[in-house]
Amino acid sequence: MRGSVRDALSVVVGLAGIVALWFGLDRMLDTGSCSSGGPYISTRTCPDDTIWWTLLLIGGLLAWVGGLAISRQGLAEPGTGQLLWAVGFAGLGIALLLKAAFQDSVPPDARLGAYIIGGVFIPMGLGVGVSGLVKFLRDPQRR
Repeated sequence: MRGSVRDALSVVVGLAGIVALWFGLDRMLDTGSCSSGGPYISTRTCPDDTIWWTLLLIGGLLAWVGGLAISRQGLAEPGTGQLLWAVGFAGLGIALLLKAAFQDSVPPDARLGAYIIGGVFIPMGLGVGVSGLVKFLRDPQRR
């Protein structure tokens, strides 16, 4: 399998998106559920910098999906698309589970959400990653 500029761009954009997405998720999990403004009384108001972390999270998600879209094979064949999918979902799922299990800074509502998302994300990532790896190893022309 020969790499191309498109493959390299796909990996760089996708991994940068995953990292940005993680930083946004990390901060949001430390915050938990919150609300700001309006006529309602909130138990927990959002920190002043919440909008920037939210935008980072959304931007990271868009960059990750952009990296998937740039890949030559997409999700149909083994390549950078499947790699980004597997790293994104499984990696974020594992990171969420570890954060929820070992960091006391995570409020109970965010902890529950992290366990649920982590439990769903890991099989989503590993399913595509393992099947892509098996296809890649079975076909000698791809290597």
